Amino acid sequence: VELRDRILDNTARSLVSLCDGDHARVAESKAQLRKVVVELRDRVVELMSSDDSTIATSAVSVDPASSDFTSVRSKRRSSARKRTPVSSAHGANSPASEKTSLTEGESDVHDADSEYSIFLNLKRLKILSKKCDLSVFFDDRNNVNQLELLCNFVTDGLKGRLRACTPVDMRTNNDEETTVHKIIDSPEVLGAIGKSVGEGLEFLLCVIGWFTHSVQVSENLVVEDDDLIDDAMKDDDDDNAVENHVVLRLRSRLLSTLELCFAQYILSSEDHGDDDTSVAQHSDSQHTFSDFVQLAAGKVTSDLRTLFPKEYADAASPILRSFALKEDGRLIGAYVRFLDSKEHLLRDNDGAASSAERKLAQSLLYPMGRAVATNWTNGNRREAGMFLRHIGASGPTAADIVTATSRQMKKIDPVRMLESQMASLRQVCFIMCDSFVLSNITPNFASATSVLRELG
Repeated sequence: VELRDRILDNTARSLVSLCDGDHARVAESKAQLRKVVVELRDRVVELMSSDDSTIATSAVSVDPASSDFTSVRSKRRSSARKRTPVSSAHGANSPASEKTSLTEGESDVHDADSEYSIFLNLKRLKILSKKCDLSVFFDDRNNVNQLELLCNFVTDGLKGRLRACTPVDMRTNNDEETTVHKIIDSPEVLGAIGKSVGEGLEFLLCVIGWFTHSVQVSENLVVEDDDLIDDAMKDDDDDNAVENHVVLRLRSRLLSTLELCFAQYILSSEDHGDDDTSVAQHSDSQHTFSDFVQLAAGKVTSDLRTLFPKEYADAASPILRSFALKEDGRLIGAYVRFLDSKEHLLRDNDGAASSAERKLAQSLLYPMGRAVATNWTNGNRREAGMFLRHIGASGPTAADIVTATSRQMKKIDPVRMLESQMASLRQVCFIMCDSFVLSNITPNFASATSVLRELG
């Protein structure tokens, strides 16, 4: 895997570097790179589209006949006869809605191969999008943003697959046989879908980042202290000046996809408040898939919150004010819930950290730490409290991450930091009291004291 990724990365670097400079073959290099990008786009569209109606629903006010995507429509017509469409007539809210061929009885090998192809092509697009702005390789015919249209296809495809994989609450369904039938349990298929989701989210994030960079350069927007204004001086007439920007449209689609990723959370018996084991449980592969997509969503959510900090809401530019990410409450709560469910794994890392333990702490805490520190002026105290309590008893790697982040938070706003310390201590004490009551043991608050000493 590492060798494959390194080869793809080096190839992308070579392709992009050949397009720079003033050598004699710059034009030819750009033409070849455009050919590669368009071919990858066509492959993704062919694999992820179910029928021609996808074109009409993937972008607002887009004429399908006028877009470059018509070049692959004939391919999708023929392939649609061989594959089961993503959408189904089971209802939008049904756990089995928007089924793909994943749940329609075709061979798992074929399903896994198709999903792996989607993953590999999305990975290639993601790697290229990290090296250059892909929008320069698309012809925006009739004022249709072709790169946005591709992103819409990707989000629609990811959403359809995530809805098909959403875990069913088997405790509330009396028909166990029917319920289990609705759940995708093939490890190969779930693994391939999980990889596709991870690469697709990062690809969308890179595209949004390039669009944002383009706006900042074209509008000469650089956030400095002089760009911030008092709330009383805001011109309310300009607040709605930016309503339908491509960055906001793509970000909205990405946020809804992230929410579906966090919807993969599988409730435990503790969440239900019972020990009912009379129905079939989710398989290990389903739990692995759930953890994988939530980790991927947590990383991208953190990057989005870093790219669009709440501080933008106080900027003088109406475009920057519109870019401030304010509707992140549900995503924060979802990731806090996921981190809480994995807290016991971090608590076990109380000795010398192994490579796996370091990776676990980094994957769980780094995303939250980046987002908390970037938005600390308007930070979420509950989220910060959850983060800060891992400064002790969660292993040396977690302690280093939280300590470094807390120092930065203290520099930004020491008063808010103190409030979050108290929230963290309350959470630790409540957890300790609950565990001691259940175990009938006399409380010992040494660990809470150590947390206070570390934070002090």
